[in-house]
Amino acid sequence: MSSSKLDASTLEQGSKRRSFPGNKDVAKGPGESVAITASTNQVSQAPTFRAKKQASWYSKVVKREWPLIGLLSTGTAMVVLNQVIADQDIADSSVHVLAWVKYGALYLAACLAARGAPASAHHTREQNTLMAIIGLSDVCAYAANCLGVAFCGAALAALILAGTQQVITGAMSYFLLGRRLNPRQMLGVAIVCLGLALQGLAPEPALAAGLTTAPTPALSGWSLVKLVGVACMLLSSAAYSFLGVSYDLLVRSEGPTPTHSEVMFCTAKIGLAVNTLYQLLWTLPQWDVLVTKHMAKHDTPVWYAAVLLLAFGALFHFHSYVQGLVFRTEGAVGVALVNAIRGGTVSLLTGTLFCSSAAPHRCVSAWTACSAAVETAGGVTWLTATHKVGN
Repeated sequence: MSSSKLDASTLEQGSKRRSFPGNKDVAKGPGESVAITASTNQVSQAPTFRAKKQASWYSKVVKREWPLIGLLSTGTAMVVLNQVIADQDIADSSVHVLAWVKYGALYLAACLAARGAPASAHHTREQNTLMAIIGLSDVCAYAANCLGVAFCGAALAALILAGTQQVITGAMSYFLLGRRLNPRQMLGVAIVCLGLALQGLAPEPALAAGLTTAPTPALSGWSLVKLVGVACMLLSSAAYSFLGVSYDLLVRSEGPTPTHSEVMFCTAKIGLAVNTLYQLLWTLPQWDVLVTKHMAKHDTPVWYAAVLLLAFGALFHFHSYVQGLVFRTEGAVGVALVNAIRGGTVSLLTGTLFCSSAAPHRCVSAWTACSAAVETAGGVTWLTATHKVGN
């Protein structure tokens, strides 16, 4: 009696309808195997799983590398916008209006961030000192850069800055931070230097970094003035490298790490104070000559100039934010490498947008294209050496 009841119960349970993912209302009899149904379902769903896994891998890579991509993109866009502003001839090159806009935008953004954020923690004396050093280094680097471009020309100045910054940054990181590059990272830096050298060997180097609109003297025929310009560019490169290493030290310091807004607020205060003093002593007494006549010469509306300057300030703020992320993830060497690669990218883009018979030095040449390709290969080598694929 109990045996017949057990058999009836077994048959009743075996006749129940079971539901599996992707295979609804599948009957499971007493002799059927669930493993067969599940494996069939997995085979049918394999392409979907593979596509989802690949999409997830791409999203991870983009999420991981977006600060580097953003730093390269915003830096390139900033140079192009700089060239557009320069073509409008808003003011004399000695006014350095973009420097004032740059520090003003940083100061305004930092003030807005401070109002919307909770009160920051108390920072140590070491952290406050490092933030002051970062601000002073930025101002000194920019001033030396302007002098170097004026004395040795934009093309040579850009090559010196892009070629030496990563070398000096690597040396400072080794001696001050104890950070060593692995062989593949060193290979990436060497490949980027090779790309810069190819650009320097070009008969007429293209605009590599868009640092200024000042006329570029011929690269042949060294003079004392040009040597002073080279020295200024080396000083600018060292100051930018020291800025990056100081940022690394700030991130590693004891205590709550200052936010990027706090670091930029300190930099903006120093830069805005120095630049405002310069404008009061130099630009304001000669306003008609340095500003009014230049705008009248090209019939540039005031509103259009204001829109361009505001756009540059907003773009620079985002560029600074992304650069802070790269400093915290890749270190100073990573920032220097992206800035070097940007030279080739800018050469191709400015050659496409601003090439003309009146400005043949902006046109894309075989040397420029080859240099950009080599620099990009160096950047890819650095990334594959720094990050494991899939992590």
